[in-house]
Amino acid sequence: MNCSWGINTVIFIEGQTSCIVAGTDKFPERSISNPKAQRTLKGPDIGFNEDISSNTALIRKIIKDPTLRIESPDYINSNTKISIVYMEGKADKEILKELKEKLSSIKMDVILDSNYLEETLTSSSSSIFPLTLSTDRPDVVCSEVLEGRIALIVDGSPFVVTLPTVFVQLFQSPDDYYFLTKKIFVKRFSRILIYSFAILLPALYIAFTIYHPGLIPTNLLVGIVTQRELVPAPTVVETVVFYFLILIITESSLRLPQSVVFTVTVFAAIVLGQSAVEAYLVQPFTLVVLSASYIFSSIIPVYTLAPVSQKLTIIFMFLASILGFFGIIAGILYYLLQLSSSRSFGVPYLAPFAPFKLEDQKDAAVRLPIYEQLNNKKTFTKEEKDRLKND
Repeated sequence: MNCSWGINTVIFIEGQTSCIVAGTDKFPERSISNPKAQRTLKGPDIGFNEDISSNTALIRKIIKDPTLRIESPDYINSNTKISIVYMEGKADKEILKELKEKLSSIKMDVILDSNYLEETLTSSSSSIFPLTLSTDRPDVVCSEVLEGRIALIVDGSPFVVTLPTVFVQLFQSPDDYYFLTKKIFVKRFSRILIYSFAILLPALYIAFTIYHPGLIPTNLLVGIVTQRELVPAPTVVETVVFYFLILIITESSLRLPQSVVFTVTVFAAIVLGQSAVEAYLVQPFTLVVLSASYIFSSIIPVYTLAPVSQKLTIIFMFLASILGFFGIIAGILYYLLQLSSSRSFGVPYLAPFAPFKLEDQKDAAVRLPIYEQLNNKKTFTKEEKDRLKND
């Protein structure tokens, strides 16, 4: 035990060559409250706090299994306590070994948040998609651990990191497991389609109006052209500028006091938008497209995917402004290649679709009944990863 982690009591016994280090420290801590990042309509409504002892206790309360392992390694070069949580016999030994090697190379005096670990562990990857996930929900962490994944708890952070991560996880919500299967059977698949459409919608709008107006229905095209004559800025400029304006309003609402957030957002979204239309600074149709794109992108249950969607939307708008549909198609192919080549601790990012794994389709784009998924291990074994390397 690392004595620098807190105020501990060292017990010496006469005649013994070893001593006992007892953790008798007790610091002020925030009481356990509701999770903030992933809200649900049904299910447990309890979240982690900043105390690592409370967080590990919540996990032990849910997983009453003798194979549960919670390790607090002392080989990490930091004064912050970190715990590794996994199920012995389910977690991949090669992934666990790789994780411990990366953790041993970390040299930080203090790790203030779990994001420090996420950035360090994935620093070698160029993918813009998250290769690890973080959540403040104990039920989510426990379900990931029971499936064979590994969790990292950082003292002082209410967010727990889980790995490895695959792409389909980004569209899975805790709500999916708290409602009947027939109500959410295709909900995940719908999220993927809606999220993709939200990213491409502004780019498609630019491509249609600039390069392919002949593909727009005549009645709609007449309305767009009529509005277009009154706006001085080109379609690309007004679309990009007002998309950034939406992002600025969103960022501002996060920094404002809670008591004035509603007033400011209503003023910015309604009054400012209406004034811009009346002053002929933007087309009403452009605002409709951008608003729909922003609302549709909010369907994702994992908040860390929001910055990715913003980057992709801007990139696709840029490609559409240069090459039209061809630019959009080129961008789609590029990011599909990036997704297919990405690895999260050796696990293919598009698993269980590429490579295809039939037994994992029970809880992927769709969810089958819970009783058909019990004890279903979802991580790759060493033999499968070696086979992929040989292929």
